[in-house]
Amino acid sequence: MKNEEMVTDVWNEYQRGVDYNYRQNLYSKSDKNFKFYLGNQWENAKLGGIQPITLNIIQSIVKYKVAVVKNNSYQIYFNSETYETENERKRIQDLCDSLNRFANRIWEKNQVDRIVENCVDDACIDAEGIVYFYEDDGNIIPEQVDKTNVYYGNENDDNIQSQPYIIISFRKTVEEVKEEARKNGISEEEMQMIVSDEEYHEQAGKDKRTDEISPMCLVLLKLYRKNGTIWAKKCTRLATVMSDVDLKIKLYPVAHYVWIKVKGSARGQGDVENNIPNQIEINKTATRRALA
Repeated sequence: MKNEEMVTDVWNEYQRGVDYNYRQNLYSKSDKNFKFYLGNQWENAKLGGIQPITLNIIQSIVKYKVAVVKNNSYQIYFNSETYETENERKRIQDLCDSLNRFANRIWEKNQVDRIVENCVDDACIDAEGIVYFYEDDGNIIPEQVDKTNVYYGNENDDNIQSQPYIIISFRKTVEEVKEEARKNGISEEEMQMIVSDEEYHEQAGKDKRTDEISPMCLVLLKLYRKNGTIWAKKCTRLATVMSDVDLKIKLYPVAHYVWIKVKGSARGQGDVENNIPNQIEINKTATRRALA
């Protein structure tokens, strides 16, 4: 009971998001979508010694559709055409040119094209592709985030920028988290509460996480609006890793791509889920024919 009283506020908000996702079967659906895409389509089936046949049409469908999307190239482009007068446009054009060069440098350095392509894959398979951006020693770093690791303050709104808050979970080594907390000025007493846990059950690829080599713990980053800017706070279950800090930006540093929009859902829908019943029937029919 004592530990329960010490649980951080961010952890409580995270738990509400976890409970909601379980009610929506989000974790099981996400796991099933990726397994069917990879060809693991007979799990838990009672086969009675029969060698099943898998004709994986889902992977072919997904690869074709994402290839069509990936044919389009993307880049960040600043221009002055939104300004009303010609004098304003001329005055701001040099700044736009400098910003374009900076954006192109960041884009190439961090291989954003590859990250965008991976997000398209995730969106087609499991409805949503997500990228989180953060600053590190003056550099802007993009990081792809799994759908199961993001928790929205409003799960019924697909507009990222209108969210009351966004929580992102990360699985990191205890030593790494303690070092980050130390750099952020957290007391040694509180750092003692950063301990290993087994909170990997909601992580993507949980089947591969049952045997972790190093002591690991779940870290939660909360992004929220306050006084017109975005603030951040980072916690584990029992300890603060980074106290509330003003990021001095007006937009959430998070972008997501939804494959098919669904009214009343922040997550949308992918292409695999609706094809699973067809895939099961194709595999069953092929297996029956082989037995006959």
